[in-house]
This record gives sequence, structure tokens and C-alpha cells, in this order.
Amino acid sequence: MVLYIDLDLGRFVGAPGFGSPARGIEHKRGDGGEISIQFCQGTTLVSLPDGSDIIYQGKAAGKYDASPLIECATFGNAATSGAVHTGPLTYDVTGLNAALLVDNDDSNDVAFLNAMFEVTWRPPGKGWSSTDTLAGRINNDVVRSSQGLLPSITGELPGVAATARSTFGGTTTISISSGALTVGTWSVNLWDGATGSAPAEPYLSYGGSGDWPAWVAAFVELINTAAVTASGFTLVGTRPASNQVTAATSSSGSDLFFDLTAKETGVQGNSISFLLAAISSTDAIGTLSGGVDSREFVQDDFVSTLADTLTAAQKAQAILNLLESSALTVPGDLETTGSANGLILESPDGSRFRVTVNNAGTLSTTSI
Repeated sequence: MVLYIDLDLGRFVGAPGFGSPARGIEHKRGDGGEISIQFCQGTTLVSLPDGSDIIYQGKAAGKYDASPLIECATFGNAATSGAVHTGPLTYDVTGLNAALLVDNDDSNDVAFLNAMFEVTWRPPGKGWSSTDTLAGRINNDVVRSSQGLLPSITGELPGVAATARSTFGGTTTISISSGALTVGTWSVNLWDGATGSAPAEPYLSYGGSGDWPAWVAAFVELINTAAVTASGFTLVGTRPASNQVTAATSSSGSDLFFDLTAKETGVQGNSISFLLAAISSTDAIGTLSGGVDSREFVQDDFVSTLADTLTAAQKAQAILNLLESSALTVPGDLETTGSANGLILESPDGSRFRVTVNNAGTLSTTSI
């Protein structure tokens, strides 16, 4: 099955270049296989960037809060520019059997279930977009055996993993005589390899002269791989990799970052605490946050278009989202306020110019 979606119109269409909505979508209970989505802009075939999230779902008509009965959430990258995205369908067979009255009572079976379908997508680093909802049906089937015993549908939109960030001065001197790093149920003792007695195993010792960048890099490797290969570090005893988080390090200017991300998406990651006790008891301390369970779109997920309900930051973000997705189309006049403001255009070499007008109606451009 190939479904066509016009990105400019934001809906299913019968074929590229046809502006009218598609007539409908039909599936059959238990039929497996693949589904392909062809994105287009008018008659031009397009594909989403590699790594984009694409979700196709079908639910019983009007049951917006229900779990999906049909889903594909693992679409592959397009093979070539403008090609289709293809992925495997999964069915909630238990839910379909209940809705279609598959109950060994042949007096009440129904021929089909009225349904509604939608595709939601998110290019890397962008926000979610979705089609208009399209009506369709899911048909009952005559021949049944093990049909439809496909992987279970695990959720709606992908959950969000909890995260935490600790910031250190990249050139700040650190003197660890003893200490410990704890992240959730994972921990390791720290030692400079010389002062006092060695701590209880497992412990990470360091005989080099590096400061925070060296130690943080060692923490990241140990949390992720259960080993440390950097020069000067020795892991005494064994310490399995964390089964709760992954770690990463990066820098910006003189700041050094130590990032933790929950391996499992959802709110459960929000309870993972961490403590780095090196120089003092609170060199880095806190709890991962921001984890969100897999969920459906609800009203609060959308930004209202009513101007009096938006903050200045929300207005700016809404405009930025539209511009980044090339989805800003104005059917009528476009007006700016304030004589210093105008239309900003980009030249072929990437230069940007603001177009403004004076009291005589003469246009001028200013490089920005």
C-alpha cells in the first residue's frame, strides 16, 4: 500500500498534483506486510531527511483517546531523494477482535469497523507535523488462523527521555584525593592513587595531571562501556556499564558539560538521581528530569493561534517553527508594523537583506 501526502496541503491526496483529499483508507484485520508513504509538494516527489520520525496510525472512528488499532512507527529512510518511506505494519489484534465482535458467535459479527487515519512526522531537530485525519475502514476477514499475530503496538508518539547536565570550568583545577560518583543504582569510588588508603572496590584511580576534562571523559567511558582506556586511569575491581543512563561530554568556550540521559524514555527516568563527590559533597548533584511517557497529541501539545493567549517567546517560537519547516504560506496580504521592520530576504550567496519603505513609497534594502 502506498499513501500519498502533500506536505504543502498537510493531508492525504489521491496522487501527486491532486489537491483534493484522498477518498479513504482501507485495511483488513490481521493482514500484515508493509506500508509505504510518498511525500510530495504538488507534482514534485519529495522525501524526509534521513533519521526523521514518521508514525502512521489508525483508530476507531471518533476514538481519539483510544490506543491505535493499526500502526507503523518504524519507517526507513528513503532509498533515494524523492523516494518512498516504507515500514512494517503492526495490528492490535485483541482490540480489533473486540471491535469486530470476533467472539465465536456468528450471529453478531460485523463486516467492517469505521476508522480514522493520520500520519505524523518530525525531521531531525524540528517539531512534529501531521496530516488532516482521513476516514476509512478496517474490514473483517473470513480466513483466520494465526493471521495478525504481529509485534504489539507499544505506544503513541515516542516518549521523551529524562536528562541532566552538570557544568564545570574546563580549566578549573581539580584535586581528588577520594570521592565517589553515583548515578541511580550505579556507583564508583574515586581516588588520586596516592593520598591515604585506597577506597573500597570498585574504584577509579588517576595518576596523571589532567583536570575536569580528563575525569569527566573517564566517567563517560566507564558509565557507557564498563571500562576506562584513557592514559593514567585505572579501574580497580569491576563496574558494569549503567543499565539506567548513557553519558556524554561536550564543551562550549571555557565550560565543560557532563550530560546524562535515561536509557528508557518516559517519566520513570525523572527519578534517577546523581551525585559527584570529589572536592566537596556537591560538585555535581541533582535528578534527571524532562522525561515524558509515550502519548497521544492532546490540546495542550499545540500552540494556540489566538494572539492574546501567547507570550512573546511563544509567538517567536511559533514563527520560527513555521519558517524552519518551510510551512509558512500567506494567502492574503502580509503586513509588518514599525517603520524599521520589513521583509528579510536571502540572496544566492547566503547574504540577508531587510526590505523597507520610506514615506514616498520607495523601497530600500539594508544588509543584516
